[in-house]
Amino acid sequence: LPDRTIHLHPLARCNLACKHCYSTSDPKASDLLTMKVLAPALTQLRAEGYEVLSLSGGEPMLYPELKALTRHAKSLGLRVVAITNGFRINANFGDLIEGFDGLAISFDGLKEVHNRVRCNPRAFDMALKGVAYLAQTKKPVAAAYTVSKESLRDIPEFVEIAAGLGARAVQLRPLVLAGRATEDYAG
Repeated sequence: LPDRTIHLHPLARCNLACKHCYSTSDPKASDLLTMKVLAPALTQLRAEGYEVLSLSGGEPMLYPELKALTRHAKSLGLRVVAITNGFRINANFGDLIEGFDGLAISFDGLKEVHNRVRCNPRAFDMALKGVAYLAQTKKPVAAAYTVSKESLRDIPEFVEIAAGLGARAVQLRPLVLAGRATEDYAG
């Protein structure tokens, strides 16, 4: 059986406001869970047999207590992974990246589709740079690819690109019709 996993969204804030975001995260969101709340919850969940802490959000690399969160999880014996948009996956944030056992960088298609969905002309290039950086540092990295009508045709080419950069896996994730996706992907 797969490892028992805690899926945690410690904050709603994100540096992007993607058209398909199921949690409606954006740069103005301020909701977050503090370590005062999370530490005892993680301790209890570990005692109940959970083995992996998987972070998402919002953008987990923006969580102000990220270093404390990953350290606490590791001290409990949890493996720590996250899914990120890749904007903070570079040497400037190496101390935060070290807290992870593996990372997945999210994609929504090739450059044109990805940047349109992410509402940012730099999103695709930043995500690719993140994959390459993690592969270079030998940190396990995967690409989490959102499958939609517009991204389906790009999968074969994207898999080649991701493999060429050193991604260990491409996770195909169907578009979830929740949050902003209910408006932007209706029909």
